[in-house]
Amino acid sequence: MEKKEEKSGSFYVEVQDKRKICFPRRCIVCGKNVDNSMIEFPSNPVGFFGGFIWQLGLSKKISIPAHRACGLRLKRNNLFRNISLFSLATITLVIGIYLDLSRWQVYGLLLVLLIPPVYWQEKNTPPFEFRLEDEIYEFRFADKEYAQEFADLNGVSIKK
Repeated sequence: MEKKEEKSGSFYVEVQDKRKICFPRRCIVCGKNVDNSMIEFPSNPVGFFGGFIWQLGLSKKISIPAHRACGLRLKRNNLFRNISLFSLATITLVIGIYLDLSRWQVYGLLLVLLIPPVYWQEKNTPPFEFRLEDEIYEFRFADKEYAQEFADLNGVSIKK
């Protein structure tokens, strides 16, 4: 039986914050060539105050190559996912206060409510996302070829 090479999933590339980050001249979403089409894309929330920083629009942003329509769709999906997760946490807290649940009951309810969206997120990996923590960018790509090309341009390696 022939082993099939994995082309999609989650491929991570780490790059130091101090380096200039280079992207392939292809759309990060559809993979087609782009000339000078770039979009500003925000990082995912990190840490205890990361959600507040993200909500205020102060999280780190980088310019990524993407067609306008592709970039807007990627940004909209990222925004929807983050707002949904914050909303679930808030709704769980309100329900816990309203029903006078114990801390552990609230944690259990939160866990039950978060399992479906987290599972969906892992099965439907977004084409791109990143976070900045401790002066290291962690980029996540769904396409292995794009991740490898990005890693080569930045002199680092990818990891699954």
